[in-house]
Amino acid sequence: MKQFDKAINVVRRCQMTKKFSLGNELLLKSYKNSRRTCDLYLTNIKINENKGHWDLAMHNANEALRTCESKDEILKIRAWIGKIAEKRDFYEKLLKQ
Repeated sequence: MKQFDKAINVVRRCQMTKKFSLGNELLLKSYKNSRRTCDLYLTNIKINENKGHWDLAMHNANEALRTCESKDEILKIRAWIGKIAEKRDFYEKLLKQ
């Protein structure tokens, strides 16, 4: 029905109350169709980080840095990259033991 903004609001409300994995897929589709590229990459970071796909999360973070314009978002992404790198290193160390 091409009411992407309404879909985004509904999914975000659902995510606040409960982990809603289907919601991420709906958000991705809505962001893509409404050409909200920055939000698309931010959601992809979250999805890949939760799955432990560190390299994909980092790739999406780098793409987000190129597309997001808000200084606050850029600072948030840079901090997020550091956290992802820490998690990746931690889990790699665990696997080597």
